[in-house]
Amino acid sequence: MEIRKILNNNVAISHNELNQEIVVMGKGLAFQKKVGEAIDPARLKRHSSWRIKVLRIKLRSY
Repeated sequence: MEIRKILNNNVAISHNELNQEIVVMGKGLAFQKKVGEAIDPARLKRHSSWRIKVLRIKLRSY
């Protein structure tokens, strides 16, 4: 799993094995990382298989 977009030090967007965008979270997961680098599984706390489109719609309503 590699980083596709960094949202902050603890949250990034990646792709799963079905090539769907997922949100991955963990303490310091994206700290000093760049797009394209691998995600350290030890730092991965959880991931969400929400589709990014649905997430964007929910965020806009706040």
